Amino acid sequence: MKNLSVYVHIPFCKSKCHYCDFRSFENCGTDDIEEYMGDLIKEMDFYRDLGKTYVIDTIFIGGGTPSMVSSEAIAKIMERLRKLFFFTEDPEISIEGNPDTLTYDKMDHYHKLGINRLSMGLQSDNRKLLKTLGRIHSPEDFLESVENARRIGFDNINGDLMFGLPGQSLKTFQHTLQWIAKLDIPHISAYGLIINEETELARRIDQRIIPEPDEDLEVDMYDHLREFLPGKGYQHYEISNFAKPGFQCRHNRTYWENREYLGLGLGAHSSMGEKRFFNAEDFKSYHQLIQAGEKPIAGVEVLSTKERLQESLMLGLRLTEGIDMNYLESLHGITVEHSLLMKIQEFKVQGLLKNDKGRLRLSSSGLYLSNSVFREIIG
Repeated sequence: MKNLSVYVHIPFCKSKCHYCDFRSFENCGTDDIEEYMGDLIKEMDFYRDLGKTYVIDTIFIGGGTPSMVSSEAIAKIMERLRKLFFFTEDPEISIEGNPDTLTYDKMDHYHKLGINRLSMGLQSDNRKLLKTLGRIHSPEDFLESVENARRIGFDNINGDLMFGLPGQSLKTFQHTLQWIAKLDIPHISAYGLIINEETELARRIDQRIIPEPDEDLEVDMYDHLREFLPGKGYQHYEISNFAKPGFQCRHNRTYWENREYLGLGLGAHSSMGEKRFFNAEDFKSYHQLIQAGEKPIAGVEVLSTKERLQESLMLGLRLTEGIDMNYLESLHGITVEHSLLMKIQEFKVQGLLKNDKGRLRLSSSGLYLSNSVFREIIG
């Protein structure tokens, strides 16, 4: 049987962060949440036939804020997945949570359900910056969540950080890194801020309530990040991700290695064989399709050989180890096309890509300009 990764989307938040443009919603009533969670369970049943050919290796329950719903609701998700699928011997099962909604009892229940990885958002240990981002937790809340998780038995914990924030200095970011490094959690994700249109953060910047981020300063922060965390025992294994040995995120590697995954819930995306498909993004359509006994799919795309090749290359280059070109060619049954070879060669000349023993990877300079490289590859 083939391995499968499953993503489950919980789109509810206690308060929407100012930078967020994900499919997430605040101030939803209990009835709306219960209806959605019921629909989610029904959606799983539509994929019961996959249990004949796939075994689940990783699960990621994300959002939104999954820790906002009851742990009993999470239990129903896990129970249904175990009923529909076999699991590998050592599955990685992750859940996202925010410190303001992660109680000791919830985490204890998660652990008993077999969930073995927690991913929590710190973003910064600076209270002023947390307020700028619209975060409603304190650094002490994050610390308490980590301590509680360890007492319960979680040893696989991720902390999310952000840099390049409005009003954030290099010194402030350095302090955040020192603060989280002292906790010695095994995984840290650190993302440069992306200002998305129609977010509260974009509105405040446009109205000059807060300053625009300094792009040159963001580069300096990334430089420090790449130097500091490896010095504390973290391997820089993906553009934005650092892990202690044995703690790389297996679920996210599914995406970067362009393997198959099933997305469940509002707006969730899936990749099965040559097909990519995604669910309805509004509650009404999602609910109506499921109640009609249909999969809540809003769109399907069948990728051409060239598109699959481009996608595998773009995703694989996110990993600092790069991608094995022989594997890439054998995976798609073709040699890398001449037009793509030309682009790769151009990036090599520019010093953005390098070929190291048959593995193509981003150079140090290429890491800073990765989005430009990826746009060219898929262009």
